[in-house]
Parts: sequence; C-alpha cells; structure tokens
Amino acid sequence: MSLDLHIESVTVAGYRVLEQTTFDLAGLSVLIGANASGKSTLLDLFVLLAEAMRGGLSKAISARGGIARLLSQGYAGNLAVRIESSPVGWPGSTLGSPLSYELEIAPSGIGYAITGESLSQDRQHPSGNPFRFLERHPGHLKFHDPATGNLVDPSWPVKHEEAVLAQVPRTYAAPESFRELLASLLHSAPVVLDERSALRWPQTLQPPEGAPSASGSDLVSVLYQMRAGDDDRWEQLTDVLSAGFPRFRKLEFPLSAGGQAALAWYEKDAATPLYANELSTGTLRFLHLAAILLSRNLPGLVLFDEPELSLHPELLRLLAELLAQAADEVQVVVATHSGALVRWMKPAQVVVTERDDEGCHLIRGDKLDLGHWLENYTLDQVWQLGLMGGKP
Repeated sequence: MSLDLHIESVTVAGYRVLEQTTFDLAGLSVLIGANASGKSTLLDLFVLLAEAMRGGLSKAISARGGIARLLSQGYAGNLAVRIESSPVGWPGSTLGSPLSYELEIAPSGIGYAITGESLSQDRQHPSGNPFRFLERHPGHLKFHDPATGNLVDPSWPVKHEEAVLAQVPRTYAAPESFRELLASLLHSAPVVLDERSALRWPQTLQPPEGAPSASGSDLVSVLYQMRAGDDDRWEQLTDVLSAGFPRFRKLEFPLSAGGQAALAWYEKDAATPLYANELSTGTLRFLHLAAILLSRNLPGLVLFDEPELSLHPELLRLLAELLAQAADEVQVVVATHSGALVRWMKPAQVVVTERDDEGCHLIRGDKLDLGHWLENYTLDQVWQLGLMGGKP
C-alpha cells in the first residue's frame, strides 16, 4: 500500500534569517514580503533538505559556504529543523497519524556534525512513547527493524556526515515514503534564456520521468508525450496558450537528425512557425511554467521563486489559475514580489513574511483582519497600501 503524504508544518531554528520560525503549509502558499524577509531562504531550506534526502547534505552545506555561513548571525544554538507531515493512510496504523522528522546540525571544528535525527509517528508504542522509526544522537543510532519490531543497529555502513534517513534501505516503506516526499521536490527559479539555453534549441526526445525539469532541458519530451498520451492536459495547455497569446494557433515538434525534436510555435495565418530560439523570453518562460503545472506527474512539493519574471499581467492571471489547480493535487510554495499575481489569490493562499529584531514571522492572509478592506480594494491593493504587512 502506497502513501500520500503532505507536509503540515516546518519549524526551523538558526537557518540564516530564519532564527526561530514556523511555517504552516497548505495546498498553495504564496510568500510575499520585502527583500531579505525570508522568502527565498525558506525555499532554500526545502532545497537543502531535498539534497540531504538524496544523500548530498555534505555537498549542499559546502556549496552554501559551510555551516558557519548557514547559521543565523549572533545565534548561539545549532541548526535545527522539525517537519510535521500527515499520511492519508498507513499500513497497520491509525489512519491519519502524523509523522515527525527532526534534524539537528552543529558546528564541529571547521566542519559540522549531525547531533540529532529522528523519524517518529504519533501513535503509541507499547512502551507508551511515540513510535520511532529512527533515532540518532551522539554515540547512539538505532533504526526500527520491521522483521522484529525492535530498534536495532543499522545493518548497512553509515556515512555519519549524511542524514541517516537518506541511507535507509528503500525496502523500509515508512522511512522511504517520507524521504521521497522531500527528495523529489521540484524547485523552479527563472531560467536564464540566453542563446545557449536548452529551452531555445532542439532537444533529444526521451521518455520523461515526470514534470519538466527546472532547467527545461526536457521540455520538448514532456510536451511531446503530453500531446501523444494525455488529451485532457494537452487541451488545457493549448487553451491556456490561446488565452494568453491571442495569435497562438498550435505547437508542433518537427523531428531532426539524432533523435532530436524542435519546438515550433504556429500563429494564426502564418504558414511557417516561430522556433524556440525566436520566441520572446516571456513566452518561453510561461510555456515552461504551464507545462510544469499541468503535468500529471508532479512531485508532492513544488517550489517557485519569482515566477512572474518577464510575464505580462494577463499571463499572471492565467498563472494564478494554474497554481491553484496544481495545488488541488500537490503542495505548491511560491515566493513573489508581484502584486499582479497576488491580485488573483485568496487571502488564505497568501503568506506574509516580515522580519524584525525578534526574527522572521510568517502569517497567512486569512488570519489577518482584511474583510473590511477587501470590500473596497483588491488583495494586491491591500498589500501595496501596507494594510496586511509584508511591505512590497
């Protein structure tokens, strides 16, 4: 029996500007706030955790300048993260019992040490304590053995600089389901669309593994497969493109040598297409975003950092609709500075981020008293006027 997991909340201590912060997730979370208020840092925290769940924690910390560069300035504690998630169902357990994962990393010499890690479920063990799949602290590392039901030493070589959860045999269903939830996330930042971009040139056709990658290097393969085998999603995509680009007629994928295919954009009354290297930056970016959001194989968590870049306000209305639609199936987190995008959101979908002397604070728009203001203003106007915080 497979699991559908979703993240309820993330509590973090000591990660850059997120000195003491809790973020409650929902289907769609659109982060707004001033520069350096914590939006991109929160996305980066998720990316760091994803890299850790793929066995790359050491590399990820090194790429960010080392543990000392990650710790909040003036913070005396260790970097600590707690994730609460809920399963839709769990073999042999109470339906809906939440899962909790904790990871603590401390400076050690010129490097770091993992000083705490655990994965537990809030159902009672015969001892009366929460059920633990994994527990780790200095000098102690135990894992639940499904064969005996006991906590035992791992039967595999452990890399102590990496998260143990990333090293658990994939046959252990419970830890693997949680690990995969984080490891499979998609993080989309604005793609550089210069003349060397993979989005602008023919691409080798290959069976896509899921949604288009963040780089777009497999976009043609995903679109080609969507047209061939998913009529509903393909029709949605062409309808969205027609709404956003009134002259749009169709997409084609002419084949060339070496198993490659080009992206050809046909407009009304035009006999010849525009190829990807001839399309505007905004057109290509929107096509890439739409293909991601309309994919049937999205991972459980999808992150977008400033997806509004280069997009006309009308395209942002369509993007808002696509984000909300995708959030019916997976969890979507967006960091934005665009009032034109926020305009089409509901208060419950918006998360205000603010930073003061006490740290970074996040609050959903539906927790603010906005009813009176929304009788006379749109949500983006309320934001621009400073009536909901998160100064733009």
